[in-house]
Amino acid sequence: MNFETAEDERRVHGCCQKNRLSICLAISLTCVTLFAVFIVVLFVSFLGIADITTEKSEECATAPCTKFSAEITEFIDDSEEPCHNFYQFVCGKFKNIAVEKQINNPLTAEQERIRNILNSFITEPHSSEDPHVVHLQKSYFQSCLNVEKNDTGLDESFFSEMDAFGGWPFLSRREWVEEEFDWVRVMNQARHTGLPFEWFLKVDLYDDSQYKLQISNPTNCGCNENDEIQRNILENLTKPTIETVTDLKNLRQFEQSLCRLCEETRNEDFVWRSAIDLHNVTWFDVSAYFVITSITGRSNLGRYNSKVAYKDEYIFKLDSLLKRTPNRVQANYILWRMIEYFAPYLSKPFRDNYASYVKELTGEDVTRFQFCLEDTKSKFKFVSEIVYLQDQINSSRQEDGRKLVSSIKEELISHIENVRWKNDLYKEDHLDLYENLEEIIGGPDEMFDDGFISKYLYVGQLNFSSDNIIRMVMDWSNSTFNSKMEMIGRPSIVNLQSAYVANTKLAILLDQNEYQIILPAAVFHGLLYNSDLPKYYNYGGLGSIIGLDLVRNLHLSIKSSRELYEGFEENKKCMIESLEQDNVKLNSSSVFRKIYDDLIGQDLAYRAYQKSLVETQQDVLLVNLPYSPNQLFWIKSSMTWCYYALGRSGNSLDLQKIAQYKINEAAKNSPFFASDFDCSPKAPMNPKNKCQFF
Repeated sequence: MNFETAEDERRVHGCCQKNRLSICLAISLTCVTLFAVFIVVLFVSFLGIADITTEKSEECATAPCTKFSAEITEFIDDSEEPCHNFYQFVCGKFKNIAVEKQINNPLTAEQERIRNILNSFITEPHSSEDPHVVHLQKSYFQSCLNVEKNDTGLDESFFSEMDAFGGWPFLSRREWVEEEFDWVRVMNQARHTGLPFEWFLKVDLYDDSQYKLQISNPTNCGCNENDEIQRNILENLTKPTIETVTDLKNLRQFEQSLCRLCEETRNEDFVWRSAIDLHNVTWFDVSAYFVITSITGRSNLGRYNSKVAYKDEYIFKLDSLLKRTPNRVQANYILWRMIEYFAPYLSKPFRDNYASYVKELTGEDVTRFQFCLEDTKSKFKFVSEIVYLQDQINSSRQEDGRKLVSSIKEELISHIENVRWKNDLYKEDHLDLYENLEEIIGGPDEMFDDGFISKYLYVGQLNFSSDNIIRMVMDWSNSTFNSKMEMIGRPSIVNLQSAYVANTKLAILLDQNEYQIILPAAVFHGLLYNSDLPKYYNYGGLGSIIGLDLVRNLHLSIKSSRELYEGFEENKKCMIESLEQDNVKLNSSSVFRKIYDDLIGQDLAYRAYQKSLVETQQDVLLVNLPYSPNQLFWIKSSMTWCYYALGRSGNSLDLQKIAQYKINEAAKNSPFFASDFDCSPKAPMNPKNKCQFF
């Protein structure tokens, strides 16, 4: 194109540039508009999908879910509005049914069921799947029960073993020579044979980072005896004569002297000396080192450079008592102790007299089954508990348990950090406790070792040489004592007593000294926790109990130190006023002390439950029930308190009242309950002014 002037060219180009800019702007605006519309449509679609997902939440129809659904149906009183009286809504129907049908506390029933499982490892017939040690304890139990066999030949078997000691004054089977009797020699021989030998000295281990030998008073020092029953048992051995009457009288006098000596020195402090130093100490006219190596069967005690704990005054006075006691009396006392020990396994006359002897001491009639069961438990201590633990707790359950504890613990730590404390030292002490608290699920890791029973329960090396109960008792005694003595000088292991409690009780243990919280295997058995059920079941059940036990430690500190953090007294006053508004028939301050830990524990569990849903977004519903997952958390956590109000010691009415206050006060003062149940602003469970727990 030709332009007549330069001005014409500038005018035309300027116009074109303006047109092109307008077109570009129009296109750009159109694109932005379309993109915005696309985003809005996408967002709306997403919301629509989310709404549909919420409306069509997955329902759980498995057997565990169906069972839980049935339990809720049995508990819930549909005629009561949850926002009006949540306790009546959750527990009302169950409470009435429990009274009508005389239903015991389900927690108590669960405890009994677990005891039956533990007993089955003893009383059930042999199984090819039984571990070796379970096979042994079942064999022992069956031989103990076989009284017909005990009545034919076992007396002879026992007294044949006794003859090997060179005779006894009460027994006419073999001539007894008083000058040849030496109680230290007899004690050593009895230990080698597997017969009782701790008549004057108790030989045990002391757990102090490593196992050490401990010598102390015997458990039974001749106290609380019944003269008549003792005489009846001993007179089964020989015909009464003037000499036997004198023997019995002297025996009783010696027992009384030994009993007084034990009582006088019962609380005596132990003396600690290295084993090798005992060469220079005299016991019973020989070196103490000779005595301890004789009774332990360990001639190399000095190699461990191990300490020995013993009661010096008791041993000194025992030596004096034995020196002024004739050998005949000593021998008769030892014989009596052996017969007393074996009487339950001998023929009917011995057993009957022993049963009378036990009834005199305990006031109870013990059946043969009961005796054999308890006898087996005592000889195979902790075996059933450890087998049960190893069977119930796997790595997955341990991980789930740790996550549950950790999530609730984190909520409590957050509360501790956020409140204002009167003294920062208290705050730091509590943070130190909870931040370093170790979660023990079922038991310490050592207990899951396949060789744990063999190494540490003293029966791992046991084998029976016969089904003769006398011989079995002797095999057990010999093997377990030798296994125990082999532990001298070795590093100590976990506290088995704690493990026993942890494995058989539906109770959580919080050990502040060890910085441990122990969840026993029993709490994973379905009533409080079930891995096959949704999260609200486990957080509402076991989670609330964990929260309670974590908080209880803090609350004890609060009670002992008055107001640790600012606002506590104000919160307490608010709660008491809330209780008084409910026309509480009990002392409001006392009720507050009883329910405060529970309320915070439930609140911690709820918050932890909500955070656990971050990954899954939602929890599944139960078939044929109209309750949301959050509502099911409240129902499950409150059901546990319904349990506790049944079949427990104390005033049943008071217990039900306490349960009512726990459930209703938790609902009323929760910042979440009213929203979860869509309570109106005027509903009793949704007061305008709510009390704070922290």
